[in-house]
Amino acid sequence: MYAAAYDTPDAIRAGNGWYQTFQQDIADLKDYSVLTMPVLALGGLYYPLLVAQMEGKATDIRFPELKGAGHYLAEERPDEIVRELTGFFA
Repeated sequence: MYAAAYDTPDAIRAGNGWYQTFQQDIADLKDYSVLTMPVLALGGLYYPLLVAQMEGKATDIRFPELKGAGHYLAEERPDEIVRELTGFFA
């Protein structure tokens, strides 16, 4: 599935372009208001970093940790993802 999605030069350019905006994204974050709606921040391998990055960004953040998951949470822990999303949106 991923090979098919990145099978053209434009797709690779678009995917890599996302990473090239990180510095601007970081600068822009300084001006964003604190979110007041509930936020679900799912984390796996880099859970502690996720918690640190989200600190102060919202007033109601839920931080489920999907232990043992890496980068592709939905593929690695599909049942846990469904459970967390269902509970969050219920």
